[in-house]
Amino acid sequence: MSVVTTALAMERHDIQWEQLGTHDEHLSVVNYKKEQRTKEVKALEKSIAKIQNQQLDVKAVEQIDAKNVPLSSKVMLEKEAYKTLVTAAQKYVVQVKRESKLEKALAAAEKAIAGLKERVLELTRTITSLTKQLDQYRSIRGRLDRGKLQSENTELRKQNNIFKLIIEQHGLGHLLGGKKSQRQERDAL
Repeated sequence: MSVVTTALAMERHDIQWEQLGTHDEHLSVVNYKKEQRTKEVKALEKSIAKIQNQQLDVKAVEQIDAKNVPLSSKVMLEKEAYKTLVTAAQKYVVQVKRESKLEKALAAAEKAIAGLKERVLELTRTITSLTKQLDQYRSIRGRLDRGKLQSENTELRKQNNIFKLIIEQHGLGHLLGGKKSQRQERDAL
């Protein structure tokens, strides 16, 4: 049984529907997508914050002692210091690439959310319009008294049958069309 049918049956028997507030409403596709994009944006923002909080070991890089090589414009580093400097540079490059990707993803997600918000506004306007139309139909339906119409219809059918009988009693059944053959068969019996 549909909810509408159940509601009508309950109304007919003066049964009240108790709203417990325990049912979660189903999300429309647009609202679901909007919710998913919001989650993605939050995850991306956390990732960006996490990456930004990762600090290169600046102290380790600052403590590298570069020694000038005699008779040259080059500097000399200890092997351990060189490894630290290379690792720091690699981490920095990876971090910059990640931030760039995350910023692009965040921009795309924000654009999608803006589009979804616009779609939600359009659908809200459509729903409002349809609700107004439905209210108009309900008001017309409410003005019709079904019981009165049914009793009037029954009364008119009775009158129609009486008129048909009177017409046939006066031998004018042929004016009704199609009834002539039925009357002749009945008279023949």
